[in-house]
Amino acid sequence: DVRLWKVVRTQDEIKTNMTCRLSRRDEDWQDLLGYWRLDDGGADNTQARNLVPDSPHGVIQGAQWFPAPPSSATLS
Repeated sequence: DVRLWKVVRTQDEIKTNMTCRLSRRDEDWQDLLGYWRLDDGGADNTQARNLVPDSPHGVIQGAQWFPAPPSSATLS
């Protein structure tokens, strides 16, 4: 995933959270400018959804999805 923060993150904060998926219950959402999980792909997907409300999505070009995401992938 890709996360864009509006606050400076310490190296320890980054290391602690870099392998954890954010949920909507996390307090950190208020400091996020963008959160693109990049796991909702597929052969016909051309959009990287930004999960931060009222924030722009991205465009995917030439991606090769591996492994294919499960059809039931949802935001927790």
